Amino acid sequence: MQVRSLPKVSSKRHRWTKDEEEYFKSIIEGRHYRDIAKLMINKFGYEFKPEQLRKKAYDLGIKTGLDGGFKKGHLKNSAEIGSESTNRDGYVIVKVAHPNIWEHKHRMIYEKANGKIPKGHYLLFADKNKLNVSLDNLILVSNRELLIMNQYNLIHDNKELTITGLNIAKLIIQISEVKRR
Repeated sequence: MQVRSLPKVSSKRHRWTKDEEEYFKSIIEGRHYRDIAKLMINKFGYEFKPEQLRKKAYDLGIKTGLDGGFKKGHLKNSAEIGSESTNRDGYVIVKVAHPNIWEHKHRMIYEKANGKIPKGHYLLFADKNKLNVSLDNLILVSNRELLIMNQYNLIHDNKELTITGLNIAKLIIQISEVKRR
């Protein structure tokens, strides 16, 4: 069996100069390693990587003073109550309380006008636009009605067609109940 030797890897390790170490010690306090790396690159022209700097700080027994946590009294989400945003599903949400309590705007609007949404019911956007949270664009549907509307593709971009689709779904439910009797 013939054994091949591996090529030699050149290990050009950076040897820190006294100036680099002193400058590093003077700028580390209160900074992130990525920011320190930029300062070091600007000063010395050598590309210092954040991991390299983290190891050097460990070797020197020094720390940035940053622990990655929030200071006492700091609000993680500092948005004001009443602020609006869009969540990852595309719904408009409103901040209602601290520290981080948000509610769907369309639900708030509907419930303000009509009371609590009954269990087993959902709000449907008549024009399929989740950003159109006006009361006349919100339709309350039962779980069963929604199931049928989805099953028969009765939800449309056009509000009138969606309302017609809901009426068709109600008719299908009535027909199936009559057949059961």
